[in-house]
Amino acid sequence: MIVVVSESGSVEIQDASDLKGLAIRRCGSADVTSSLAAAGLGGSPAEGDHDWLSIEALRALCAPEAADSEWDEQCSKMIDFASMHGWTTIDERLVKAHVTLE
Repeated sequence: MIVVVSESGSVEIQDASDLKGLAIRRCGSADVTSSLAAAGLGGSPAEGDHDWLSIEALRALCAPEAADSEWDEQCSKMIDFASMHGWTTIDERLVKAHVTLE
């Protein structure tokens, strides 16, 4: 799953059915943290080239896929994997994602 932040600051989800990974793709000089916050996805910077994403908001943006119980189960497994590696907050409300540049 890729959270794409366009140069204009709009946010969209690509490859929502691919739950083997989670990344944020920054296009051009987009302000990732501000754009994610404006989209309701959290947008709190984490260390290095990472940002925190709201798990609840991420699921909401994937509404068509999230209605499928199999997708929901796989998404939960992805979050569990992230949690095992310390990539979620203690309350599991936020998940850390790597920011890449397009």
